[in-house]
Amino acid sequence: MYYMAKTKPKRHASVSLRMPIELKDALESYVAEHEMSSMSEAIIAILVEKLNPPIPGLCWPCNYQNPIDAKFCCRCGKKLKTDQ
Repeated sequence: MYYMAKTKPKRHASVSLRMPIELKDALESYVAEHEMSSMSEAIIAILVEKLNPPIPGLCWPCNYQNPIDAKFCCRCGKKLKTDQ
C-alpha cells in the first residue's frame, strides 16, 4: 500500500497596507466606479493611466478604438475618458 505525503495547501500572499482613510475611500470608490475586483487592480490601473495618457476614442477596458468624438464605447458601452 502506498501513502501519499500530506502537503500544505498553498496560500496566496496577502499584503496589508496602512493608509489614510481618505485614500482607502478614494480607492474603494475607484474600484466600484470602474467595476474592478480589488484595490490592487485599481492602483495598477491608476499607475498605468498616469504613465500612459489616454488615446482619444480608445476604450481602456475592452481596447476598442471608437471615433474620436464618441462619449461612450461602441462595443461595451462604458464611458470614455476625455481630456476636456
